[in-house]
Amino acid sequence: QGSLSALRTTNSGWVGVANSTLQGMSYSFGEGGAIGQGVWSAATTTTLHQCASTGGPGVFLVVQGNPIGLQAGAGALVHSGLLVAARTALTGGDGYGSTYSSYFSSCVYSLGGYGLSLGSGQPGAHLLDATTTAGGAGVLNAPCTTPPAIPGAHASSGGWLTPGGAAPVLTSYPVTREGQTLALSLDTSAGEYAVLLVATSVQPLFVSEFHGPVVNAGASLLALGLVPPSGVVSASAQIQELGAGVEGVATYLQGASIDLTSLTVRLSNVSVAVLVDAAL
Repeated sequence: QGSLSALRTTNSGWVGVANSTLQGMSYSFGEGGAIGQGVWSAATTTTLHQCASTGGPGVFLVVQGNPIGLQAGAGALVHSGLLVAARTALTGGDGYGSTYSSYFSSCVYSLGGYGLSLGSGQPGAHLLDATTTAGGAGVLNAPCTTPPAIPGAHASSGGWLTPGGAAPVLTSYPVTREGQTLALSLDTSAGEYAVLLVATSVQPLFVSEFHGPVVNAGASLLALGLVPPSGVVSASAQIQELGAGVEGVATYLQGASIDLTSLTVRLSNVSVAVLVDAAL
């Protein structure tokens, strides 16, 4: 939960968030105010896996005695770069409602926010099993009872893709000591073929056909096999001696699910597994 936007990224390369709730905030004070987004992203590849992101609420300002309504924030506002949202709910903040301005002889609204707002190139977002929902209108005061309709997703430039199929989500133990067993699971579609990418560093390569960035093009590839009817494939490995003088190693894991009928590939989030010395 941010003082404005919960997550703000600018020229950040790749930012990945998984299993998190993001809530934007807003404020108004006299003639000033600001609206926060759930995610505010510029010139960055941002991936959200199994998240919920909501924009800050709308507000009213009073400028020289006249009401001014500010639209609520978006679940995700992408100025440039790319957003990948998988199993994620993007929801606009609720508007503050309406009031009537006698000076302008018209209704003034603080509208609900977009679930997704894009101002980037084509496509600005990949939505895998994700929802985009506009925020509520707020309290509507007579005679202002019909606010303008707000779509769940809006693009001033570019657009978004909504590929079919599951959005894989990878879960692993965050810390495993020498001699212990590192366990992981990949939640995806039954009957698909699952693989695991393992890397010791992050060097992202965005692959549009895979709907996301690969953790490292040089990552080792391990077969996990066919996904059972449960939709979850699991694997484990015992951690061996890390070596003399080595107290810890960060390992970056990423799953991929392959539809054997269409041969399409979808990437999961990256899960960081830290391997540490048994004495720690």
